[in-house]
Amino acid sequence: MEKRQEPLSRFKRRIYMLIMFLGLVGCISGSAIGELTGVTSPFIRGIFISVGSFTILAIWLIHSQKLPLRIVEETLYAVPSAALVAVLVYALYLPASSIQAQSALVGVYLWLPAAYTVIFLIFEGRQAVVRAVGLYLFVFVVSLPMVLSIPGLERALATLGSTMLVQFYLSSAVFIVFLFFVARLKALLRETQMDAEEMRHLAQTDPLTGIYNRRHIEQSLEQEMERCRRYDLPLSLVIFDIDDFKALNDAFGHDAGDAVLVEMARLTGGQLRSSDYFGRWGGEEFIIVTPETSTGSAHRLADRLRTTFEEGEFGTAGNVAASFGVAVFQPGDSGTILVKRADMALYRAKTLGKNRVELDTAAT
Repeated sequence: MEKRQEPLSRFKRRIYMLIMFLGLVGCISGSAIGELTGVTSPFIRGIFISVGSFTILAIWLIHSQKLPLRIVEETLYAVPSAALVAVLVYALYLPASSIQAQSALVGVYLWLPAAYTVIFLIFEGRQAVVRAVGLYLFVFVVSLPMVLSIPGLERALATLGSTMLVQFYLSSAVFIVFLFFVARLKALLRETQMDAEEMRHLAQTDPLTGIYNRRHIEQSLEQEMERCRRYDLPLSLVIFDIDDFKALNDAFGHDAGDAVLVEMARLTGGQLRSSDYFGRWGGEEFIIVTPETSTGSAHRLADRLRTTFEEGEFGTAGNVAASFGVAVFQPGDSGTILVKRADMALYRAKTLGKNRVELDTAAT
C-alpha cells in the first residue's frame, strides 16, 4: 500500500510546486504593476513581500521534502487564505485612498477564485467543502458590516458600487458549488475507472495464485506469435506440472495443495522477466510464454525452476517436484499447436521419471 502511495505523493508535490511557482509569478507581477501605477500602499507591499517569501520557502520545502505532505497541504490552504482576508480587511476599513481600496478589492476578487480552486485541488470531499465554505463565510462576515453601514455603503458606491460586493458573494458561492460538483464528478470517474480496472484484473487473473489465467495467456500467446511472424523473433513456451499432485492432496488435504500452488507461483514469478507471461493453465499445470527466447534459454529457465522447486519447502507438503515441457515457435504454428507440442514434451518428462525437463522434438 505504501509503495502505491509513493508515486502519488511525488505527483502531488510536483503539482504543489507548480501552484507555488504560478503563485510567485502572479505575486511578482501584481507587485510590479502596483508599483508602476503608484497604487500600492505600504500594507499591500508588505503582503506581496510576505506572500512571495512564503512561496519561495514553500517551493524549497516541497522540493526537499522537509515537511510531511499533510502539513504542506494545510499550509498552502491557510497562508494564502489569511493573506486574502488581510487584504480584504485593509481594502474595506484601512485604505489611505479610494484608489488603493479599489485596487486591493480587485485583487481579492481576482485571486479568491484561485484560492477556492486550490482548496478543491488539494483536498477531497468533505474536507474541501468545509475549508472552502469556511473561507467564504469568513470573507462574508468580515465584509458585511462595511456593506451594511451607511458610511461603508457610501464608500462602496464611491469605489466599486454596492452591487459589486453582492455579486462577489453570489459568484463566490456559485463557484464553490461548481467546484464541488466538478470534484464529485472527478471522484465518480475515478471510482468508475477503478471498478473497470478491477473487473479487468479479475477477468485475466487466477483467483487462487494471483497470476494470469488461461484466457489471458491464450490472448497474450496469440499477440506474441503475431509479433514473431512479423519481426522473425524467437518465442518459447514452457509448461510444467506438479508431480503426484493428487497424492499430495489425498495425503495432506486440499488446503495444503492450494498452498503449494500459491508458493510455486510465487517462486516462479521471482525467476521471470517483466516481458514474460506466466499463468495457471489449469489445475496443477502452469504455463510460461517467453518472448524473444531461444530453445536453450527456455530450457535453462525450466531447469532452474525445477531445481528451485526441488530444493524448496512447501509447508506441510514438504518437498515438491515438477516436470517441464519446452517448445519453441515454428513457422505455421497456431497457439493450439504450440501448446500441444509443449504438452507432449511435458508428458514425455512424466513418463521418463518426472522431475525433469524435456524439449519438444521439433526443437531438437
